Amino acid sequence: MLLIHFRIFWTEILVVHQGTLFVGFVTSNQVGNRIFTKTLNMGDVFVFPEGFIHFQFNVARSPAVAFAALSSQNPGVISIVNTVFGSNPPTNLNVLAKAFQLDPRVAMLMDLQAKILIMKY
Repeated sequence: MLLIHFRIFWTEILVVHQGTLFVGFVTSNQVGNRIFTKTLNMGDVFVFPEGFIHFQFNVARSPAVAFAALSSQNPGVISIVNTVFGSNPPTNLNVLAKAFQLDPRVAMLMDLQAKILIMKY
């Protein structure tokens, strides 16, 4: 799986060369936060519009190969999970709980934060 991420100013086009991928993106608040998804097979193409949060996930039991083209030589990437849960120093759990409308004692928040920090180092 390619972590949920976005590219602020660049469009991405994905072509599946082998395997099966489940892909999608979420629109912005201005158009209702709608999610658009599609299961792609060999030869299928999908476009991720600039600035939208998106993902790619291998849903088959075999490897998948896809080629991506971006509308910039240096598009950069912002990973949602790493940004929210992997900050240094860690984001206050009360802030995360409020943002996700959860009780700050929810173990999931602490687990996510710990796992992301371990992955980074």
